[in-house]
Parts: sequence; structure tokens; C-alpha cells
Amino acid sequence: KVVRQGALDYIVTVRYRTRDGSAKAQGRQASEDGEGDYIHAEGSLTFEAGEQEKFVDIKILDDYTYEDDEDFFVDLYDPKVIQELEDKDRNSKVSRDVEVQVDLGRLASARIVIIDDDMPGILSFEQEEYSFKDQPHDFVEELKVVRKSGSKSTIRCQYVVEGDSAIPGRDFEAVDGFIELEDGVTEALIPVKVLARGRYNTQLTFRVTISSITPASGATFDPTTDGGAESCIATVHIMPDKLQVERVDKIVSTLRHNWDKAKIGNDSWKEQFKAALYVNGGDGDDDEGDEEPPSILDWVMHIVTLPWKLLFAFCPPTDYCGGWLCFLCSLMMIGLVTTIIGDMANLFGCVIPSMENEITAITLVALGTSLPDTFASKAAAEQDPHADASVGNVTGSNSVNVFLGLGLPWTIASLYWWCRGDDPEWDLRYQFDSDLSFLGAPGKRSKAFVLKAESLSFNVIVFIACAACALFILAMRRRLFGGELGGPRIAKKVSAVAFTFLWLVYVVLSVMKIKGAL
Repeated sequence: KVVRQGALDYIVTVRYRTRDGSAKAQGRQASEDGEGDYIHAEGSLTFEAGEQEKFVDIKILDDYTYEDDEDFFVDLYDPKVIQELEDKDRNSKVSRDVEVQVDLGRLASARIVIIDDDMPGILSFEQEEYSFKDQPHDFVEELKVVRKSGSKSTIRCQYVVEGDSAIPGRDFEAVDGFIELEDGVTEALIPVKVLARGRYNTQLTFRVTISSITPASGATFDPTTDGGAESCIATVHIMPDKLQVERVDKIVSTLRHNWDKAKIGNDSWKEQFKAALYVNGGDGDDDEGDEEPPSILDWVMHIVTLPWKLLFAFCPPTDYCGGWLCFLCSLMMIGLVTTIIGDMANLFGCVIPSMENEITAITLVALGTSLPDTFASKAAAEQDPHADASVGNVTGSNSVNVFLGLGLPWTIASLYWWCRGDDPEWDLRYQFDSDLSFLGAPGKRSKAFVLKAESLSFNVIVFIACAACALFILAMRRRLFGGELGGPRIAKKVSAVAFTFLWLVYVVLSVMKIKGAL
């Protein structure tokens, strides 16, 4: 079949002719017995406008002697575009060439194979070795068995799939069976199933063997292939998928990197406990003379703070989980310390006459929770060229103290009272309280966590005013001295006095409100 593609508006002609290969045309270099294998053909094909297909008929000569498979060729050449014009005088049509380009396609020659059908043929695999790429799921591939040098009569042969370095049932499915090639059929397929196993950088091999041709009609195996004249063997290689290998390598590299970070983290965690046990975090080695020996005050502070140092040493380093584990553990430690300091301050306030809980909260509790943050901010300001870390630590840590130190206990208490049933003490204290009408009618109120605001609104207003003044001072310091912290000696002292004064104003006004003086 000759196929035309592209523009179909013109009449096109193309010439063809046969060309000998191992097969010879009759009357032109005929074979040894004097007979040819096919009839030589030569001519032209004309495609009318809109016509896409034409056929070339070639006659194949049959004989009754055994021969190997032979081939010859059919070549296309000299394509032309023509146009028919009417001859008015002769009342007929004439053709002329038109200057429109027409080319031969990539397949300008066809190879025709003459398969000898006078013998049962010789069996072999299409190729002796196959390589299949591993896949993430089970897959089936087909091995082609070819029949050459004859295709007469129906034959059957047995095939067996057996292991080599590949293990049956784990790497492939070990099966056996028969293939049948009917009279004139020259190909058959053997399916083999490869099992998914996630192979990494390992090449495995198994074999497929065909043998025992029946009936004994003269068909044989190709003696030049693996297996000899008695059988034919195809070797199948299961190759690892390069993309999967690269992906596994990346995962291993990441795990190795994370393991190295974990080892560093383990060493850092170990060092935290060592630093907690030694004064000033030293290793206790007296041979090093660069550092001054700890003073008596250092020893006293070490003994007093040793339990806290050991407790906080359990907080993991930032090498684990990208620092999130350290962050969460630090929050829990801060919440624990805030709770302890708050309870201790409340107990201390109870033993001081005329000191209400609100006064205790804005003085002792506030100092106890804020002084550590103050010292941390001072260290951050000294070690960093900018004030961002220092100011951020003060605001952030106090926010954590408020949201975590107060918000978490209040949340737990609210859930507790929401789930709790009848409680006579709660009823006695709040069931008929006139300030709690939003909880329902007296005597029918639902349980809730109650914490009266008292002077909280006034305290918040005073705090906001003092905070606004503090921010104004920081803004003015940036305009006058180029930074929020530091600067000239007098400016530093004036700023410190101003901030202290703001704190005293807040405390004094809040205490006066609590005592009823305002």
C-alpha cells in the first residue's frame, strides 16, 4: 500500500520498481534452480485529486524446495504533480507538469520478506537477553518466539520460567506451559510476570526455556543460540529503576543528615547537663588558666539555682524537629515556673496584713515573672548590635506570661466548672450574687468559672497609658539618638528613670484604686 499525505488538491504520480535482495526476480539473476522467487514489477501510480491510497501488486512464486527466508525491495521514485487541461480542438484532456513541490516520505522503500513454508521451521527467541526496568507494582512482559526457515504444519513446544539470581515467588512468577504455532504462523508470545519488590541497585536474573517440540515433524531449535539444538534459553534481567534509586539515595542522604544532626543534638543535650552541674557552666578543669575561678557569690547562686538548672536541662536542644520541640518544651517550662511563682507570691501576700491579691499580682507576681525576662533582654541588648532581640524578648515573654500563665489556668478552670455537676459551695457563693445575672436567674444558674474583675478595667487603662508613653519615649530616642537603647550617658539615665517612674505610676495608681482612694 502506498499512502499520500498533505495537500490533496492536485493529481500526483509516482513511479515504482522492485529491487532484488536475497530473493531474485524471475528472469533476472534467477536462483540456482533456474526459477525466480517473484515477478519483477515496474510502473507508475496516479493519485487523483483527493485520493490517498494506491496498491502495488507483486506476484510471489512458490516452489517445493526448502530455502531460507529471503527478501526483496520495492522502491518509489520520481514523484510529480500534474494538471489536466482540456483540448478544445480534439475534445480531449492533456496533462502537463505543474511547478508544485512534491517529495517522497521517509518510507520510500519497502522490504518484503518471503518466508519459506516448505519446512516446519527453526524456533528461537527474538533476542537471547531481555532487560526490564523494575516498577512499583507487578507487571507482565511478553517474550517473542520466532519461527524461521519454514512455517509448515502446526507445532507445539513447552516453556518453563525458572530462577537464577532472582527467586521464584518473590521476584517473578515461576510458571510453565505450552505455546502453539499453527500452520503458517511464525510468531508466538510467552508472558512472564515480574513481581514488585522495591529493588535498590541490584540486578536480578531469571531464565525462560523452550523445549520438546511436538509433533516430531522436523522442526528444530536454533543451534547457534543459548540452549543448543535441544532447547532455546532467553535470559531476563530485572534492572533497578534509576529514578527510584535516585529517590532512595536522596532519602538516605536526608536520613544521614538528620542522624548527624541528632548526634550533634545528643552531644548538645549532654553538655547542657554538664553545664548545669558546674559553676558558671565550666567543666571543672583546673588546668585551664584563662578563666577566673568562681567567687563565693557564684558558688552560692549555683547551689541555690542547681535544681532549676537541672530541670531546665531537660529542655531538648534546637537540633531536634527543627527547633519546635525545644520551643514547646520551653513554653511548658515557662508555664511551670509562672505557676509556681504565682502561687508562692499569693502565699506570701496572704501572710502580709492588708495586702489584697490584686496588689500581690501587680507587685510580687509581676516582679517574679518579669525580672528574669529583664535580665535576658539586658543580655540580648549587650550581645546584639540592634535592639530588636531585646525589645522583642520583653514584649514576647510578657505576652507568654499573660496568655500562658493566666489563659491556660483559666481555660482549664472553665472546662472544669462546665463539666462539674452540683456543688453546694459554688451555689452558696455565686447562685444569688447580684453581679452574675448574665449566668441566669438566681437559684437556676449554670456552673461557670467566676473571677471578678474588681479594678481590672482601671488597671488596664492605666497600663495602656503608661505603655503608650514608653513607646513614645522609644520613638523619640530613635529620632534623637539613633536607637531605642544605649546612647549618651545622660540620655540612658534619663530614659531609665522615666521608665521606672512609669512603672511606679502604674503601681501607685492601681494600689490606690484597690484601696478605694480613687
